[in-house]
Amino acid sequence: MTELDPIKDKLINLRLKVMAQHLETLVKEANEKNRDFLFVLDQLADLEAEHRWQNAIKLRFQQSRLNEKITIDQFDFNHHKSRKDQKTQILNLHNLGFVREHKDVILIGNPGTGKTFLAKSIAYAACNANIKVLFTTAIDMINHLIAAEADRSLLKKLHYYQSPALLVCDELGYLSLGQQGSHLFSQGSRNNPRLLRAFSEGQAAYRAADCIQKCVP
Repeated sequence: MTELDPIKDKLINLRLKVMAQHLETLVKEANEKNRDFLFVLDQLADLEAEHRWQNAIKLRFQQSRLNEKITIDQFDFNHHKSRKDQKTQILNLHNLGFVREHKDVILIGNPGTGKTFLAKSIAYAACNANIKVLFTTAIDMINHLIAAEADRSLLKKLHYYQSPALLVCDELGYLSLGQQGSHLFSQGSRNNPRLLRAFSEGQAAYRAADCIQKCVP
């Protein structure tokens, strides 16, 4: 048993396990390089903070229901003219200012323009900023809320969709939500910024416009 063991035990009891793991190594290094205890304490605090930050990001990704880690550097802006035209706006969305300002964002375009990719990359960027995110499709969300309304667990399910700081809803406009679906969608996304990925082609364009008009205040 060394003189540092009691301190390690106290750190572990305080749930500062990373500090406890690195304490002996950093103290030894400090003695060899004539560094004071404040330098050691600062290093230990940095290691603990980084570990907690990485764990928080991992948890945000798990909570998000994203099935892949997509980043904007994978996006081919040369694939379509609309991508080039909107490049500045697209990059700005990844700064997540709209989340902090509590604003909604709607992505509308034809198939192949990258709406789902961008929705997922923005959602993943939010995860990496330690922002609670939930990614879902409009139909999945409505079906869950309708089922919850039927079994009297609607309030609990509404909280599930309302609690994230960012709700990302894909495939809005593929199918008509109907009056009940539109009402439940509006309730489920009432308290958070929304990133709505709307489909726009043929009849789907009218459905998307109708959904947006009903669901986005």
